[in-house]
Amino acid sequence: MPRIDSATREAARRRAVDDDDHLRHTFLPAHPNVAAQESVSARRLVVSCGAVQPTATVRIASLHFLRPTVDSLAPLSLAAMRLFLLPVSTRRTFMYAQRLAATTSNATSTPAAAADGKTASKDSSVVDKGTAWAAKKWAQWEKKEAGWQRKVVDLGNHAFRRIPYEEWGLKSVPPLSRRRADGELKAKDKIELLFPGTVIEPHRAEQLALKLATERQGIHRSKMMWCFVGMPITLPFALVPVIPNLPFFYLVYRAWSHWRAVAGGKHVQWLVENKLLRPSPSAMLDRLYAPKVTASSPPAEPSGKEELLLSQEQIRDFSDTLAVPALELELERAVWQVERALKEGDQDRGATTPPS
Repeated sequence: MPRIDSATREAARRRAVDDDDHLRHTFLPAHPNVAAQESVSARRLVVSCGAVQPTATVRIASLHFLRPTVDSLAPLSLAAMRLFLLPVSTRRTFMYAQRLAATTSNATSTPAAAADGKTASKDSSVVDKGTAWAAKKWAQWEKKEAGWQRKVVDLGNHAFRRIPYEEWGLKSVPPLSRRRADGELKAKDKIELLFPGTVIEPHRAEQLALKLATERQGIHRSKMMWCFVGMPITLPFALVPVIPNLPFFYLVYRAWSHWRAVAGGKHVQWLVENKLLRPSPSAMLDRLYAPKVTASSPPAEPSGKEELLLSQEQIRDFSDTLAVPALELELERAVWQVERALKEGDQDRGATTPPS
């Protein structure tokens, strides 16, 4: 392979970068959720080897790796995530963040890798790796048919179901690091805030997101501190043989969960204050809510009798249509909690109402 001088190599490198940029601008608007990194890596590899080779063949061949995914809402933006506002009842709304990096880049973890507790991202934090390890261990315990692991899983799932759905929603928002803040400030695309326009008025969407992000901050901080207070008290349970110190690990998990909720809420608050959200009424969400919301129904208001806008039967349609599998479990939990709260409220009103 012939060698070349540094000037020629630099010219080839710039030509490769220009072609890569052209490739992105040409294909990403039509198919934004693609894996075009193969072309970038292949061409840079040819240049870095110190030889000038015809790279058009490499670029054309790499187009076979373009894999657009089906998205039922709208073309994915280049932002790192998008937010959903999903009304569960006429008074309660579930906010959920979909992290687009998991679907728009080959440099992120795949479902198989996540199941194995591995990620392909170089930016995975210690917390993310610890969470993946815990999820893997929990999945192994769920496969047990008997024993103390099976009992722990049953009790744990029972407890997780009762963690407020608002907390799970805030935890879906990634913490705001300096690197992420710089990236979101410099990004050309704002973060999409999707909601059903027939239920939530467009001019209220950002303020509703801000309210959901901040209204529970005090609760999470207080409970996180109580978890830290309780951790030393549970240390004697470590003397129990065979069985791990479950109370201690539960308090550790709850403290982490409250911290993630606080961090997620701060992130959303920061996005609203810096005007980095782009409210986007979704016709797809309008169709999903159509069975419960008619054209003559007013948008959700805090006054009046509270009514459910989602049912357990609709949840699968939501997750499938929106192409967000993780949303199924989150909505199931949210609907179950709201149904339970409404039933308890009706019972309390019935008990306090004097007979006529």
